[in-house]
Order: sequence, then structure tokens, then C-alpha cells
Amino acid sequence: MTRSLLSAACHAYSVAGVAYLVHLVRLRGRSSTVGALALAAGLLLHATVIVMRYQEMVVTPVSSLADGLSFTAWLLVAAFLILDRVYKLPALGAFVTPLALTVTVSALLVPSSPPGEIPALLGIPGLVAHVIVAFLGMALFALAGGAAVLYLVQERQVKGKRFGFAFSRLPSLEVLDELNRRLVVFGFAMLSVTIATGALYAKNRWGAYWSWDPKETLSLLAWAIFGALIAARFQGGWRGKRVALLTMLGLVVLVSSWVGLFAFPSGHHSGSFDAPARAVGERRG
Repeated sequence: MTRSLLSAACHAYSVAGVAYLVHLVRLRGRSSTVGALALAAGLLLHATVIVMRYQEMVVTPVSSLADGLSFTAWLLVAAFLILDRVYKLPALGAFVTPLALTVTVSALLVPSSPPGEIPALLGIPGLVAHVIVAFLGMALFALAGGAAVLYLVQERQVKGKRFGFAFSRLPSLEVLDELNRRLVVFGFAMLSVTIATGALYAKNRWGAYWSWDPKETLSLLAWAIFGALIAARFQGGWRGKRVALLTMLGLVVLVSSWVGLFAFPSGHHSGSFDAPARAVGERRG
């Protein structure tokens, strides 16, 4: 049932992606409206899947690669719809929607955790908040990366004085740079909270705040990159292309830390949050 609903959400995301692409190419207002409605419908279906998985798993379903991908895609779509509502950026939908669709389809293609089992660490309520904040930060950085890509595309047209079809469809360089700034600042706050709460739980669980496993090391490297980016903005006056490139570098490192958590499990971040799993009935009892 959940896979059928997730598949339906993918179809809605596909319709939204086509509508946003039509908007980008032909600049028709109705296309962006169709895209937003289809995306909202997909988001609702996707939310239903997450709620059903919550009922199956008892805790927030982010214990497997499939569930993590699904939850990240949902957050990405939700954050974009809010962003589009505030800033009126339908052109960004032509880039965000295919990304969300790709991540959601990936979630469909890999196996998820069986119902009725709870990874032991995810049974701790506070750690669930840590994981949710981590995924929210990932979604914000992904949107910042999308804004960075659009900035580079727009800047190339402006500097080359070759104004293609996308020039009038994309937001101005100033808007994209400001959007990048806000998303990176909020994402950095989420990442900072994630690292701090993770260190506290590590101390409580394993007796040490930090163990330098690949996940922790790459997350800290991404935090350092985004921290340096923010410092360069506010202290060094950095703007534009350098900031866009540094944003994309930080995003690549952050995504590597997350994908590596599941693809190459090692250290305390074993990819399943702990083993062995506990039965739902045991937890409820």
C-alpha cells in the first residue's frame, strides 16, 4: 500500500516537473500553477506514506536508506513549496522537482526496513528530533545548491551577453544570491544543531562525544565549508560565483556523508542506527 501511494506521488511529481519545465521554456503562468498543484498533491500522498510508515515502525521512519531518501524528498518538496509561496520562484521548480522525483524513485527501488521492527537508537525520542533536524538541514542545503546552479547559469548569460531563453525566466542574480544566503544560514543552523545533539547522544551512548567515523568526519567537513562560506560573506564580503561554487562543494560533501552512512556503513553510524532491532510489540508492552 505504501509503495503504491509512493508511486502515485512520483507520478504527481512527474506532472509537476513537466509543468515547471513548460513554464521555464514558454513562460506561461498557468503552467506554474499546474506544477504547484501537482506538487502539492504529490506532497500530500507522500505525507500519507510517511504517516503509514510511522504507524508501522512506531518511530519516524528514517531507519533505512529507502525511508531516509523518501523523507528527504518530502522535506525538499515541502521546503520548495514554502519558498515558492514566499519568493515566487517557479523557475526553481524545474530543477527541484526532477531532483525530488529522482530521490523518491530511488526510495522505491531500494528495500526498506520490514514493518514491526524498531532500530534500537531510534527508539529514543530525542534522537528522532536529531535525525529530523539533520534531514531538514539537508533539504535546505539542496535548495541552496539549486539556487547556486541557477546563479551560475544566469551569470554565464549576463557576462557573455548571450541572453538565451532562460534569462527572462530565471530570477535576477541579486535574488538568487540572497536566496542562497538565507538557505545556507538556516541550513548551517540545522547542521550545527545536528552535530551538537549527535555528540551529546554519542557521549551518552558510547562514552565519547566524537569518534571520527566517516559520517562524523564528512559532516564536520561540510559544517566547516558552510561555516567558512558564511564567514566569507559577512566578514570578507564574498558574493556571487565564489559563494555559489562553495555552496555546491559543501552540498557534495554533505550528501556524501549521508549516502555513505548507508552505502558504506562503519563505526557507530552503521547505517541502521543500531542492531539488533526490537519488536514493536516489545516496545509497546
